[in-house]
Amino acid sequence: MPPNLRHHYTEGQRAVLSIVAGELKHHGVCDLPIDKIAALAGVCRTTVQTALHEARRLLHLKITERPRPGRKSLTNVVEIMSGEWLTWIKRGPTAHRPIGSNPVKIVSPTKIKDQERKRLSDESEWRRGYGPPQTSWKRRA
Repeated sequence: MPPNLRHHYTEGQRAVLSIVAGELKHHGVCDLPIDKIAALAGVCRTTVQTALHEARRLLHLKITERPRPGRKSLTNVVEIMSGEWLTWIKRGPTAHRPIGSNPVKIVSPTKIKDQERKRLSDESEWRRGYGPPQTSWKRRA
């Protein structure tokens, strides 16, 4: 966010607006729900609402509501109206670009447990029926 716009907002509100700006850079508009923005920014939903209302009041953002008669409303669409902020966003790096050369491999804990169970069942089937059972203790004479 440009320095002359930054001083209008608190640190939490700036975090919210950076999420909105990153979404705008990635998709063209921000249509994330308030709870999702709050979770990504690490703030409460009230801080998100306050930041969006303040930015709308200062004419930095345009918020389009999408009501649907008789049904639940769609999420609001947030667009940046400040020309200076838009230029700032276009100059900056993309926020969604991964850092480093190796992609992160997401490992599922349930998949690992399933593979472990299969390996153990295969070993027990292999051992079954091959000689007397082994005991670790010896009988004294």
